[in-house]
Amino acid sequence: MEELKLHKSPERLKLNKWAIGTLSILVISIIGYVFLYFNYAKKIDIAEFFSVSADYVAIASCILVLVQVVAFVKDARLKEARAKKEYALNLAKEYASEILCNMSFIKNVLIDYYKTIDDKTVLDDLVKSIKLERFTNDELKKHKSLIEYSKIFDAKDYSLLSVKLVSEKAIAFQNIKLFEPKETLENIPESDLKKIANIRFKVVLCNTMNILEYFAMSVNQNVAESEMIFVSLHQTFLSFVHYVYPYICVTNETEESYYTNIIELYKNWNAQKEAIDDYKRKMEQEKDKGRKKIVKGGEPL
Repeated sequence: MEELKLHKSPERLKLNKWAIGTLSILVISIIGYVFLYFNYAKKIDIAEFFSVSADYVAIASCILVLVQVVAFVKDARLKEARAKKEYALNLAKEYASEILCNMSFIKNVLIDYYKTIDDKTVLDDLVKSIKLERFTNDELKKHKSLIEYSKIFDAKDYSLLSVKLVSEKAIAFQNIKLFEPKETLENIPESDLKKIANIRFKVVLCNTMNILEYFAMSVNQNVAESEMIFVSLHQTFLSFVHYVYPYICVTNETEESYYTNIIELYKNWNAQKEAIDDYKRKMEQEKDKGRKKIVKGGEPL
């Protein structure tokens, strides 16, 4: 970060060279004009000479102002682009340190829970097969395959998570013992550990969703270089939203209620990903057609 402040970018140096070159031309022109004045001023009408001089100075001043305006605009754009890139780097850093680990923990818990419902269906395949559109409770009810899976997000039920979710094996990133003092856990009956695990899971889920909402808002408002963030983070973001889709739905009565920035960013990034995938498929189809033509017309290369 400090290195960026100490060294000028190639674009900034190019801008400075352009401005200096333009100003140099103006200075040389003025010097040449003065030289002509001392050599030929006596041969022409003085009033006419100064009239032309005034016009010349006015034109030179306009050109100088234009050069300064163009230089200022380019410099402002460079600063804005650099600020967006720096902000994008900070967002990516926060995403990795504050969001990504919790995402993995939440997905691990949900995958483990779903095995108690259906040990034959892979949860990742199930959630990715659902087309996410309005993110409302009414829409969720139309997806029959998600009804049982959605119960884990029901705030009224604290008995769904199995006892093994409090073990270090099941909770890779967040151990239940990190949330409660050891002596407190020892005094709690084993039957109540399910309730504690469920409550603590929802605390982590809620906090993660709130941080992710702020992240999505920053990207949506274009305060960061969105393209750079998309390339690095869209896969984990889109995958996680598929897993927590029922949570957003049961929280929302209307599309505008909660997590609107997460929903908006999902739709934008998912559309961008689909466009890229479509382009790749078309390129592969063109390659296949080319291979078939080669085989049909003669020996393949």
